[in-house]
Amino acid sequence: MMQSNRLPFVVTVIVNWNRPLDTIECLKSLGSITYRNHKVVVVDNGSEDGSTEQIHAAVPKAEILVNSRNLGFAAGVNIGIVRALELNAAYVLLLNNDTVVAPDFLEPLVAACEADREIGIVGPAVYHFGTRRFFSGGGWPRRLLPLLVRQAHPLGQGKGKSACAPQEVEYIWGQAMLIRKEVFEHIGLFDSGFFMYYEDCDFCRRASRVGFRLLCVPQAHVWHKVANSTRGNERLRWRYKTASMFYFHRKYSQWGIVQALLQTVLTLVGIGIRELRRGNWRWVTGPWPCWGEML
Repeated sequence: MMQSNRLPFVVTVIVNWNRPLDTIECLKSLGSITYRNHKVVVVDNGSEDGSTEQIHAAVPKAEILVNSRNLGFAAGVNIGIVRALELNAAYVLLLNNDTVVAPDFLEPLVAACEADREIGIVGPAVYHFGTRRFFSGGGWPRRLLPLLVRQAHPLGQGKGKSACAPQEVEYIWGQAMLIRKEVFEHIGLFDSGFFMYYEDCDFCRRASRVGFRLLCVPQAHVWHKVANSTRGNERLRWRYKTASMFYFHRKYSQWGIVQALLQTVLTLVGIGIRELRRGNWRWVTGPWPCWGEML
């Protein structure tokens, strides 16, 4: 247990876009956490549904920054990160607005970072909302197709284990990640060239390249509603995903646009095989119409 009089200051940044009820539920779960040296900053990304007023009425203590238009997730979250650093945060916690946290989730995340200054980014075990079904805990990129991530299973699923020690990974998903302030000092903010999706993969790769390590901490629990920001619009979701895939591959490509296109197509095929095995036939109508809009 960390001593309360020595707790590092943590600022949580949440981006909202036309989902006030999800954001309010997330904020109320944060209001029940046991970690005491903590503040929340909400960035409203050009909502048109009265989100700001609803959030302020429900959670008056939350600081709300308002953008006049939707800047995308990366640019929106950067505004919150800048504010967190202005407040002299030792750590910045990024949370998707469609998450709910366990009351004691933050202590083990901070403790993992405090134990080793080389640890730059940590994440919790994330579950599907309202269940004990494991969703994500970070992972490792495949060498040729880095966005087809091999998923970490830090809970020892299938091995009769309920929990284990923190596990070193190469990616932490952006729905819930705690970032040491020194990471921003070394690599800057998120790349706003990603409108939505895969900005977390890029950020983790950049952090790793300058020597920071990443951990999944399974003792910390978060629940995620998954893709609520684009729920009901599969084509929109895959338009953003595909564009961000291509941007990521183009950014790290050694052989130019042809390699980036090939990697993007193969990544989509790999995701498609995985989703069809899961019985998700809606995927077939998702990404492919986007190509005509991109080219």
